[in-house]
Amino acid sequence: MKNKIKMKTLIPLVLLLIVVLVVVILLNRNSFTPKTDNLIYLSNGRLYISANDKVLGRGQVGDVIFKENDSTVFLYKNENNLYLFNQGPKKVIENARSYIFAGDNVLVQDINNGLYLYVNGKLEKVDENTKEILYGTSTYLFYVKANKIIKYDIGSKKSEEVVNKTLQEYNVYDDGIIYLALDNSIEKYNFATGEKNSIVKSGFKYYSKNGKDLYYIDSNKDLFVYKDGKSKKLAAKCNIVADYDEEKNYVVYTKNDSKTYLYYDGKEILLFDQSNSLKKILIIKNTPYVQDSNGVVYEVKKDNKANFDDNAYSSFLEYDNSLVYLKFNKEKDYNELYEYKNGKKELIKEKVKGQSLVTDVENEVIYYLDDDNNLYTYSGKEKLIDSNVYKYYPLNDKTVYYIKDYASAKAYGNLYLYNEKNELIKKRVTDVAGLNNIIENE
Repeated sequence: MKNKIKMKTLIPLVLLLIVVLVVVILLNRNSFTPKTDNLIYLSNGRLYISANDKVLGRGQVGDVIFKENDSTVFLYKNENNLYLFNQGPKKVIENARSYIFAGDNVLVQDINNGLYLYVNGKLEKVDENTKEILYGTSTYLFYVKANKIIKYDIGSKKSEEVVNKTLQEYNVYDDGIIYLALDNSIEKYNFATGEKNSIVKSGFKYYSKNGKDLYYIDSNKDLFVYKDGKSKKLAAKCNIVADYDEEKNYVVYTKNDSKTYLYYDGKEILLFDQSNSLKKILIIKNTPYVQDSNGVVYEVKKDNKANFDDNAYSSFLEYDNSLVYLKFNKEKDYNELYEYKNGKKELIKEKVKGQSLVTDVENEVIYYLDDDNNLYTYSGKEKLIDSNVYKYYPLNDKTVYYIKDYASAKAYGNLYLYNEKNELIKKRVTDVAGLNNIIENE
């Protein structure tokens, strides 16, 4: 349950809010709109800022954290040393492990588990023997020490234990932390208000993406949904939750009989017996679509499911209120792109590269690579973006960054921006901070 890159993946996110999601470490979630004159990119193992092609140092794009709503201010690592860039680089600390922005300040943990606050160019020690940073603002900080939650007031420089229970598992969200304590209680602590909310006194596992609602299995192995401050029992004798979405109100789980079930629209539906398992599920216009581990795809209607295709092992996405997926044609030895809508499937494209399929933020456009590494979009009609593409980062239905002409021996290619036309941004680029790559050709 405990996710060591919690704030990186929460959010759900998801996920394809590619341009407004930044690469973060552990906890921090920041968003910005990249500008072509202020991109942070990797080349030959070194980070550069595109405004003047200044070398920042040896590092990785995954170590870059941008200040919220400001792509000109960011944190990065040169070797193991942490720097703050704000109209120029300033060294924060050596041997940094994890770090976040806390308002205008920086909260950092070093490799010896010391916790420090960087304020107005000065480094102040907060605590030692800490386990993990949770959250920070310009007035207070939260972190874990000895499996307890500690609050630190920046003004008074005083700390207090705000949750005195020992934590087993926990996840951090935008407004607080949900945790399973050693006494098996499941609770939520709100960072802003300090309110502690008891969800269940005897729990086993919990599952939440938005941090507001959740599914949980209690000590009797009964499955519940917790919504609007109330718990409702959904099923008995459950082992694990395989997939769920609080906002779309579905949960997939296995029971003691090792069978897989879907609870949706007030009903429990048997999906698979012991010989099969779930790979992915989508709810499109109130209809569940299921992809199993054997590559068979189903449409679930009322209490039954009907398979409509097989050999669909990879991409399985929503597009324009319909389903799109890749099917492997064994006879021809390539992937085919299909759209399934109103009970009918239609072939869109042959020879599509596996795992390259992605939609834009609004699910209105499909991006994909063919087997010759040509990048296309599809929105009722196919459009070629460019050829010899290695990696790409869709921003919306009309705009995409991509790297082409990639040289494996040198580990870089050329970065382009497509927006009505193709524009070369930078040469010799390996990756870009603040953009989540979709596909890398091997």
